[in-house]
Amino acid sequence: MGVSKRLWQITSISLTVAACAPMGKPAREIAQKSLLELGCKTSQSAMWSSFHKVIEESEIYPPPEELRAALKKEGEARGYGGEAFTRYVDAFIENYQTVVVGIDDRFAPEDASRWKKALAEMEVGVRVTSVHADLADQINATLAKLAAAEAAINADCSAPPPAPTPTSPAPAPGTIWEQLAKAQSPEVTGILKTFATAYQSCDVLSLAPMTAETPSVQGITVVGEHPAGGLKREISNVAAVNSSHYYINGQRLAKTSCFEIRNSPLIYDFGGKPYTSSADPYLLDMFKNGGSGTSVLGIDCSGFVFSAIGLAGLKLDYDPKKVMKADLVHGIPSTAFKEPQSNGMRCFDKTTMTKQTSILPGDIVAISGHVNIVDAVGADPFGLARAQSSSDCTAAKLSYTGFDFVLAQSSPSKGGIGINRYQAKNYLAESSTYRDGLTAYAVAACKAKFGGSGAVALSTLSVVRHRKTADCRAPKPLVTRFEDCVDSCRAL
Repeated sequence: MGVSKRLWQITSISLTVAACAPMGKPAREIAQKSLLELGCKTSQSAMWSSFHKVIEESEIYPPPEELRAALKKEGEARGYGGEAFTRYVDAFIENYQTVVVGIDDRFAPEDASRWKKALAEMEVGVRVTSVHADLADQINATLAKLAAAEAAINADCSAPPPAPTPTSPAPAPGTIWEQLAKAQSPEVTGILKTFATAYQSCDVLSLAPMTAETPSVQGITVVGEHPAGGLKREISNVAAVNSSHYYINGQRLAKTSCFEIRNSPLIYDFGGKPYTSSADPYLLDMFKNGGSGTSVLGIDCSGFVFSAIGLAGLKLDYDPKKVMKADLVHGIPSTAFKEPQSNGMRCFDKTTMTKQTSILPGDIVAISGHVNIVDAVGADPFGLARAQSSSDCTAAKLSYTGFDFVLAQSSPSKGGIGINRYQAKNYLAESSTYRDGLTAYAVAACKAKFGGSGAVALSTLSVVRHRKTADCRAPKPLVTRFEDCVDSCRAL
């Protein structure tokens, strides 16, 4: 039984007593946080953040009537009242009950990490299962009522909350980040900053992408299965990991003040996400266990892709009410990237191959169960020079062994290495779904080259691209803990 249902069943026995009791901190904080931004475009985001904070701090949601009283009291203190505000409070409580009871009934989260996951899924609008879709529809209906009730109040948002300020300074002249920001897509900057920060090293940026010949990591042991279906891994021999890990062995820390990665190496952690806290809503922390995977440090594939997008200063959705913040990392499974428009990520579109453009740096490649992002491409990424006419646009002619691009990801490859950059033609040898899917994109690119259609319609794999329009860019990028360690990385 989830925490909210347990509490509400207990308090429902004596609601009169509960209503007369001193108002609890969770109810006060939800009311204060939500009404602080009333009338602002970010008001619903603030409400969701307040739900996260309750789980982080107490794991007990207040009963609806206690929250109603808190909203009315806070509203009076801010000068709100009358029928319009009463309707707003009613709509707020209806949405609150739909969210909290709905999550509790459908997903039965057993701890804070599972609550954060479910809250983030519903805030993003993920619809990866019929259960998600049904609850999302109900929440969207109550959010629409809440928005209408809020608009009727005519609340003044003359002093909206300031845009998030990065905890790290702007890229210093001559650093790799300044160079990349000028010459590459923002996603590539996000990829490499996430990559260098994870290993606390500038040296790793100069390492060639992994290939079939790259040795596997030693000292990692599979210890069971994750409830979501993947394998759990732990480090059984730290020294063995450090001496065999491609991105740790022989690599120097960027500064003496960096996190000592050799004491707690990051490896692949199925279900693992960066740690986040409502106390710093724009910070991703890869060096503190987020509680969603195992006890090791490390993140999974969607955690890595989200981090790269967030550090690039990109949003998931163009709706101004949907703020890009760290907590959302918990709510986006890899499968959601296959159909981004249906899963709350309307800043991403499925790609169509054209005569001029095929696959690009920053493109996200997703299947059910894994997602990665294109880090770099060669002059002819799909090897289309092998085709002399449209009749050559076949899977046999355009074998993946001729592909020339690099995938960045966190994967269980090489014994559980985690965050890595991998030559696509070598990585595709590990996955028939990736191999067949990207070969279909190569065939489509080939057809487009000779004047045909470059459209691809697959149920197994999607290549999606961020719009990078003004409404799909965040005011400021997300930041990662210890990213200041690699602010000394010089231009390549």
